[in-house]
Amino acid sequence: MTGFWNPIAARDPSTVRDVVQSSASKLLAAAPANLLVNVTKLLTALNVKTDDQAFAALLADTSRSSDVRPAGLHLLENRKYEQLSEIIDTLLVSDSAELRAEARDLLASRDEARATSIFSKLLDDQNSEVTEKQRAIASLARLKSPGAGQTLDDWADRLGMGKVPASLQLDLIEAFTASPSASREAAMRRFNASPDESGPLAAYRVALTGGNAKRGHDIFVGHVSAQCIRCHKIDGHGGTAGPDLSKPASPERKLDRLHFLESIVLPNAKIAKGFGTVTIVLDSGKVVAGKIKTEDEKTLTLVTPQNRTIRIDRGNIDEQTAPTSAMPEMTKNLTVREIRDLVEYLSTLGKNDHP
Repeated sequence: MTGFWNPIAARDPSTVRDVVQSSASKLLAAAPANLLVNVTKLLTALNVKTDDQAFAALLADTSRSSDVRPAGLHLLENRKYEQLSEIIDTLLVSDSAELRAEARDLLASRDEARATSIFSKLLDDQNSEVTEKQRAIASLARLKSPGAGQTLDDWADRLGMGKVPASLQLDLIEAFTASPSASREAAMRRFNASPDESGPLAAYRVALTGGNAKRGHDIFVGHVSAQCIRCHKIDGHGGTAGPDLSKPASPERKLDRLHFLESIVLPNAKIAKGFGTVTIVLDSGKVVAGKIKTEDEKTLTLVTPQNRTIRIDRGNIDEQTAPTSAMPEMTKNLTVREIRDLVEYLSTLGKNDHP
């Protein structure tokens, strides 16, 4: 980073639009599956003319990925496709949870009363997926209909009484914050004052479950501030300043979600062996600092910041600080929602189905 800022003047969007327009058919025909979503979003953003019937067929094609079909749905919505209402009705009972959620959100922009009724029933359906319920809560907070407000108030009462699944608590709190009322604020105060929840982790207990592992992976490898991958290695990729996190959730290690949450929020609570940094004052007056590599009753072995290994007799130690972690408190870099996603991702590592 040089710090020099050289802004580019606004350019005529028709230049790139004309290029994409002339190649739209080829892009759609030749784009591999992992790029088709981006191609569809590009066509939507540039308002490039395409065969809308082809995208309608794409939405009906269950062999398409769960990412491509929502992108096609938004393209048709942007185009004001005449048969979109019929497509929405069809997708409401789709085999894809993400597609069903997208269809409900589009319905909400067209028919708030009907969408509110669907959202309310969905939240009470024990068989509905958590991701759909989370989307429904966020959608209700954006609606202005009395029915939407009543549904949120009903769930506020449940939150205050401690009757909301842990996976939905954060979503409700965010919804009540975005769409506040006296009753919702009172419910949040009751929830936060729960007598069986105390300690420094209490404010983050809503991040234990309900996260999205894929988003958590993206945070781990690409978050600008957190930069987890720079210090932790996964499957041979990453840094070595922190413990290897390739398989923290494996049966052999037996680490649970609470451990992951505590490590993110309170990194000094439990420090992995070999990663605790101490400062030692020897009886000679010399000060030595480094990570504890090994220790026993008689000796202490440190690795200094210069990567030198020093063996110290405990009899020569005058003062020693408590071990501290080099990891910063991630609460300064991540939102509670991002922490929840990261906990979810870490809980999959070491299992066969991790992202």
